[in-house]
Amino acid sequence: MSLVINPSLAEKSKRAFKPDVIERAQKYLKSLPDVGAYTESQGISAVRDEVCNFLLERDGFAADPNNIFLTNGASEGVRLCMQTIIRYIFIRLCSYFTYNHFCTLSTEIQQVDLRMVY
Repeated sequence: MSLVINPSLAEKSKRAFKPDVIERAQKYLKSLPDVGAYTESQGISAVRDEVCNFLLERDGFAADPNNIFLTNGASEGVRLCMQTIIRYIFIRLCSYFTYNHFCTLSTEIQQVDLRMVY
């Protein structure tokens, strides 16, 4: 990450970074509009490509990077999925939530003008 934020480090500290690290940072820099700029909503395309390669190696499953959505954590991913699903169908949720983030999500769901079924 430090090479993405400050690419000149690769020249200043040639022994500090392995060649594959420098190569990966350059790949990320090519796929970013600018460091600190907004990226695609699905996540950085180079990282999504790496996820697809990982899935292919691990599971033998060829994934499409356009179908990969990277989030900043599980709760954000769950929120994104729930908001997407809620627009199209009524859902049934338990009245007892065991995870704090689901309490927050239930409040957000009720603000979408859908009736909650307990």
